[in-house]
Amino acid sequence: MSKLISPAELAKRLSSKETKIFDATWYLPTPANVGKNAYDNYMKKRIPGALYFDIDAVNTPSKFPHMLPSPQTFENELTKLGVSSDSPIVVYDTQGVFSGPRLVWTFKVFGHDNVQFLNGFEAYTQLPGIPSRPDAYTWGIWDTQVPGKIDPADPPYKVTKARPELVKSFEDVLAIVEKHNGDGAKIRNEVTFIDARPNGRFTGKDAEPRAELSSGHVPGAYSIAFPEVVENGKFKSPEELKALFASKGIDGSKPIISMCGSGVTACVIDLALEIAGIGSRDTNAVYDGSWTEWAQRAPTKYIVKEENLNEANRA
Repeated sequence: MSKLISPAELAKRLSSKETKIFDATWYLPTPANVGKNAYDNYMKKRIPGALYFDIDAVNTPSKFPHMLPSPQTFENELTKLGVSSDSPIVVYDTQGVFSGPRLVWTFKVFGHDNVQFLNGFEAYTQLPGIPSRPDAYTWGIWDTQVPGKIDPADPPYKVTKARPELVKSFEDVLAIVEKHNGDGAKIRNEVTFIDARPNGRFTGKDAEPRAELSSGHVPGAYSIAFPEVVENGKFKSPEELKALFASKGIDGSKPIISMCGSGVTACVIDLALEIAGIGSRDTNAVYDGSWTEWAQRAPTKYIVKEENLNEANRA
């Protein structure tokens, strides 16, 4: 099954009560997003029957943002929303491709494989019959009714085949870096770290949006800013993604660990790798704490900036 679903395909499935649709919109807390609230927007306008998943609320309590929830927390949330362990799932993100893949990855970690991502939310809104005005809720296209509570008789959601190996911790990443004493070339011979943040933050030239953090990157990491895998609010084609990863020197021959600022857009890269058929969906992993954790916990010598990159790291 394709991990992507087109706007037209989703429109045809709206009448299916079996398919559960999730709005997984989340805004990065930056000055440009002040005043934006994803849940408020969901309450105003959403795809019919869509449920809302809040990555900041459904998580593991931590000083690091939106850490992956425990299996029990995930089960409780999905049970509350009336989702069963075998429900077909479609995830969308009103920003196009940003936070939605984080929920796709979360389902994957907990073994729920029948999940697709809407490839092109903006294109969905432009389908024939979709109101173009933000305040238009007619024709049954936009749903203004909050989905009701579940039937108590419905079976609870159960995580049946969790995949903890798809989640990498600070200790996992540090062990790899320390094994090679921070030598980027040697690290790349063992593992492929991909960093989805903008290149300026990766090199240390630009500041992090979280002012208390130094910018830079993990030794040996490759820089692929997540917008590089996206075009016009949709994932690029498998062929285009393969060519992009190849141009960066990534062929999937080594284990891949994606990371970003706080574990959200790393999942964009993770899904792009799966679409391109690079690596394996059973081994490609995400460093959940990502740069927010690394910058606060790693020894300073393992926070690499452009000025102390060696030639191997520039490759």
